[in-house]
Amino acid sequence: GGAGGIQPSRVAAERNLVAALAAHHDGEQLGNAALINDDIFGALALDHAGAAAAFAPTLAAPIRAAQARPAEGVAGWGYATATANPDVDMTGAGIAALCAAGVPADDPDVAEAVEWLRTKQDPVSGGIVSSFFGANSDSTGWVVNGLRQCGIDPQGPEWTAPGADPDDPSDDRTPLDFLLALQQPSGAFAWQE
Repeated sequence: GGAGGIQPSRVAAERNLVAALAAHHDGEQLGNAALINDDIFGALALDHAGAAAAFAPTLAAPIRAAQARPAEGVAGWGYATATANPDVDMTGAGIAALCAAGVPADDPDVAEAVEWLRTKQDPVSGGIVSSFFGANSDSTGWVVNGLRQCGIDPQGPEWTAPGADPDDPSDDRTPLDFLLALQQPSGAFAWQE
C-alpha cells in the first residue's frame, strides 16, 4: 500500500492493513511462535506505517530471543526461532527490525550482528555474500536496509572493501557500489553479476 501511495490503515473503507497486522500480535510476539521472520517483517511493516511505537517494547523481545550465536563472532537470525545458523538476509532484516522497534545501533545484539555481517562482505565486489547463493542483490539489499534503519552508513569506511586492487583507492567498493554495478539499462537490478 505504501509503495503505491495508499495509506495502509485505509486501503479501503473496510480494509485496514495495520489493524490486520496488529491483530496477529498476542501481546508478546507476532504470528507463529515457531517463526521469527513474521516478527521481523511485522516490525518493519508497523514501523513503515508509523505504528511501531505502540508495540516497540514487545516487538524487540522475541527478535532478541531468537538471535543465533552458534560460534564465536557469529550472531544473527534465520527464518525460525530455533535456527542454529543465521543467514545474511534475515540478519539484515533483523537489525532493521530491532532498530525500528527503538533499539539503538550500539546495543550488543545489533552490534554483534553488524560485526558478523561485516565478515560476509566480499572484499572485491563489496557485495554481501550469502552462504547459499554467493554475493547477490537481495542479500546486499537486506543488509543495506538494516544498516540504514540503524543509522549506519553502508558507504562508511568500515563498509569499504579494497576491491580487486587493494593498493588503488579508486577500486574500493561498498555494498552500494555492488548494487549499482548490478543495475541494468532498464533500471532493474540483476540478482548476481
